[in-house]
Amino acid sequence: VGLGWFGLAISREYDLISFISFNNITLIILIAVYLMIIAFFYRHKNIFSKNQSWAAVFLLTGITSNLFDRLAFGYVRDYINIAGVIMFNLADVLIIGGAFYIFISRISRPTR
Repeated sequence: VGLGWFGLAISREYDLISFISFNNITLIILIAVYLMIIAFFYRHKNIFSKNQSWAAVFLLTGITSNLFDRLAFGYVRDYINIAGVIMFNLADVLIIGGAFYIFISRISRPTR
């Protein structure tokens, strides 16, 4: 389904990033990083504002979704296509949006 520069089509992303191939070692590292992120947010939950906490939920939801795809199918299903060049899914939007909001809100705190 396409609307000019925007379309919906399922694509299988076997690699982590276009230049990093995905294998069992990569999966173990990803799971370890995922668990460290969860532990970090849990341990430091008091330093985050309510909005930052929601951003962390978005971030972890996106990571969980992509990790589930990797474990269940062996690849991540991307289905949003922009200009025939960029393929991503909703989980990617949650990851980028959550991480971006946390980053921007942490560095733009008013100084006292």
